[in-house]
Amino acid sequence: YFSLSRFFLVGLSVCADAQKVDRAKLAQTEFTIIEFDPDTFRVLLDYLHTGSCPLTCQTIPGLICAAEHYDLPELLQACFHHAKQFLRIDIICSMLVSLENYYWRYTSASELVNMILAFVETRAYALFQTPDFLSLSESMVQMIMCRNLEIPEVRKFEAMLAWAKHKVCKQL
Repeated sequence: YFSLSRFFLVGLSVCADAQKVDRAKLAQTEFTIIEFDPDTFRVLLDYLHTGSCPLTCQTIPGLICAAEHYDLPELLQACFHHAKQFLRIDIICSMLVSLENYYWRYTSASELVNMILAFVETRAYALFQTPDFLSLSESMVQMIMCRNLEIPEVRKFEAMLAWAKHKVCKQL
């Protein structure tokens, strides 16, 4: 409740300063929100309207950044708590792909990436067996490989080779 009222008060104080109002924007009937995808924003609006929202590991990457962006500490904490409880190998790659759009802009996204990478350290071999591993970007694969993975170096090499072959075949 406190965050929600503060959110609206900030919006009112910005609108109250007539010097800062863009007259062209006043005539607009539609506004594009580019920071977050529509699904993330829909869940965020649900949270703002009701004080609760469904959390899944698929929605957390965007939602955690939206919570930081709009200064919603309760939602931010709930997202981290949910991720810690329900993180699984089969969803890690999709989470990392989503976080790639955010981790350089939001501290919470960087923290979530680090939490995922720490989770992977003891489960790297299982991660390398998932087909989604091959779809990760080069920077994400490098971040994984730089960790202290609890697997033999030859397994790391095999995973990197499979990833590289997949990328080359995709480009042909």
